[in-house]
Formats: sequence, C-alpha cells, structure tokens
Amino acid sequence: MSNLSTMPAEVNIEHYAQDTLVIHIKIDAEVIGGRVFNAHVRSQRTSRKVDAEFEVILTATGADLVLTGDQQTKLTGRGVYEGFWDVQLSDAGEDPVTTLAHGSLTLNPDVTRVSTNG
Repeated sequence: MSNLSTMPAEVNIEHYAQDTLVIHIKIDAEVIGGRVFNAHVRSQRTSRKVDAEFEVILTATGADLVLTGDQQTKLTGRGVYEGFWDVQLSDAGEDPVTTLAHGSLTLNPDVTRVSTNG
C-alpha cells in the first residue's frame, strides 16, 4: 500500500520579538510563474482575523518573507504570542493555490526596544 501526502513543509518558528524575522524561500522563478505570495499570521488556524502579514521581497533565488519588529511588538503587547503562519502562491487568491510551508509561530517579547518615535 502506498501513502501520498500533499502537506507542505512544516516549519515551527520560535523567535525573539522585535528582531526582524526573515524567512528565505528558495523556489525557481518558473514555479512562481507570475503568481503572487501571501503569508499570514493568525492566532488560530481557523480564525478569520489576520493578526499580521509578512512582507514579501522577491529575490534571485525565490523570496524573503519579512515580519518587522513593529508588527511583532503589536503581537507581543500582552506577552508571548502563540499563533500560526503559512505562505502560499496563487493567482491573486484564485486557483491554482500552492501552500509552500506552514507551522506554529511563537514570539517572545524582548527587553530592549528600539523606538523611532522619540
């Protein structure tokens, strides 16, 4: 008997908040093929509310997903943030949709906070 799993790579992340979080995605331009990246953070997988969105920067070898320190500060305003993330490629939200990776996300509040607001 054969098994077939179509699950994307599971990458669980524990991160020190306000340090810029960059996830490097290596993927051929032909696979991207004009589709767009979407990468969200939610408190629960089934939550309708998006808590944060990764910025996507296309690179020569794929893309960098960036969760800025400011976004993380908002998420950790009440302490450790525990949620979930994933990244997908799609034609503006339409099929074909390909989820490249997913997992849990834990952000630990930092002690030293750099502020540009004075």
